[in-house]
Amino acid sequence: YAAPYSGVAVGLLPSNDPATATAKLPAGADGSYRTLYDQGNGQPYLLSPAFVAATTAGTNGFAKAVVKNTLLDWTPKAPMALCNGGLDPTVPGFNSAKASAGFAAKGVTVPHWDLENAASVPPAIKAAFDALKAQTVAASGEAGMIAAYHGGLVPPFCMALAKGYFDQLAATAN
Repeated sequence: YAAPYSGVAVGLLPSNDPATATAKLPAGADGSYRTLYDQGNGQPYLLSPAFVAATTAGTNGFAKAVVKNTLLDWTPKAPMALCNGGLDPTVPGFNSAKASAGFAAKGVTVPHWDLENAASVPPAIKAAFDALKAQTVAASGEAGMIAAYHGGLVPPFCMALAKGYFDQLAATAN
């Protein structure tokens, strides 16, 4: 792990109480724990540059275990959809994008909506999501918005998109 996480990250997880465990991590510059990789913005990041390089190159045990246990090498047999918010501090959105692209390479269309990407969601959904984010920032600051993002801001919009998609599938199946 990279500083400032190197002194506290080892042994925190798995845990029966992840909230208490992650509360022991020093927050990043924006008050969240969302920066795992150095993005060049000066925010502390969790993983050391050496670990990231070895993982990216596929030369360490972690990378080999990920390849062995990947969930990306399968083909959906039933309709599915993927949705995320690109600022999510809990679930990185790149996983959904990679999965959707992998399914498309196998000839299976799996919609992927990123609420931060206006090109991937209907304008009304994007406008409402952005308005709720702005309202949350006004009430709680940027850190409060990030804290509410995964569990409060993203779910109702992803649920609405998924419901619309599956309702449309059901209507065309009848």
